[in-house]
Amino acid sequence: MKKLVKIISVLIFLECCILATLLIVPIVSGKKVLIGHISGTQLTYGVITAIFILGIVLVIVRYGGSRCRKNLIIMIAVSVISTGALLGTCFLYLLFVAGSETYYTFYSPDGRYSVVAEERSWLLAGSVILYERTNPFLVEERARLLTDDGFRAISSEAYEIWWNDNVVTFTIETTNWDQPKDTAVVILSSIQSDIPFP
Repeated sequence: MKKLVKIISVLIFLECCILATLLIVPIVSGKKVLIGHISGTQLTYGVITAIFILGIVLVIVRYGGSRCRKNLIIMIAVSVISTGALLGTCFLYLLFVAGSETYYTFYSPDGRYSVVAEERSWLLAGSVILYERTNPFLVEERARLLTDDGFRAISSEAYEIWWNDNVVTFTIETTNWDQPKDTAVVILSSIQSDIPFP
């Protein structure tokens, strides 16, 4: 029993270290965590969920076999509070984050350069953010294009992309009558072959 408590405690500590890294790296580097097409925000919520679940398991393992009434009350209270916090966090994640970000990677014709486009849509707001991948885990924002009415230009295939070596011109259609198109020109510096994976 004591071994299991130690193992769970170590796992919780490691999860907290990962969470701290996910929160600190973007602040220090000014870049966004993006592993493949999984964002740092999605990873953060996954780690928080794992910490809550491990915490509940730890309390049950530690105090579950106890016959002491005080320990039983502590176990029930921690389990109820942790479950409520977990459900609240999941609700907020689903309300504000889940499904609002979609990532696309576009490669230059010669395959030397790539640009990552993040498409966001929430209620009446929409945007396309262009990033340059600087390493396998981080991307750096290069341009921001706005749509209207939550329009998803890339998903709707309402975009154009032109390459000129390391310069990419990205144009999207918007639903804004005053400005039907929005264009960004991005100069990329990271050669794709220098980055281990996209």
